[in-house]
Amino acid sequence: IDITQFVYPYGKIASKDGTFTTEEYMERFANDRNKLKALRMKKVIIGFDFNFLESQVRAYLRALGYRHSISVRTHTRNKSVRIVSNSRLASFWDNPAARILSWVTLVPGLSLTLYGAGHRGNQLYSHFIMRATPVQIFAAIRPQLWVTGVYRGCVIS
Repeated sequence: IDITQFVYPYGKIASKDGTFTTEEYMERFANDRNKLKALRMKKVIIGFDFNFLESQVRAYLRALGYRHSISVRTHTRNKSVRIVSNSRLASFWDNPAARILSWVTLVPGLSLTLYGAGHRGNQLYSHFIMRATPVQIFAAIRPQLWVTGVYRGCVIS
């Protein structure tokens, strides 16, 4: 279930480990001379009961007559922002085909991994909240939920 539309669009940026402030991470990134440097911020939704929403969806599908296994997952789009250095080396290393090729030849893959170590990773998190409660979100998505092969509580074969 895509719940992106229910996420409040403004988050609070915080560092992953708390050793540096957001401004210090940005300053370190700007001053870093490594050509493989990257800064990543991941979106994290806080204070929302995903388990309750998923159990409501499961219960509703059961009430519609579905008796088989049900797997309910929620997800959001645009979960991360990544800033990389503007260099040909970074463009090469971020290309999956080029990365595989460099690992096949082993020496470039190993040397680039060692060169970029410590200059890439998830340093920042952006804490977001939901605009609605799990009950309100379930009420909004409920009309979109349906079960195939079930008609008035009877399974159609």
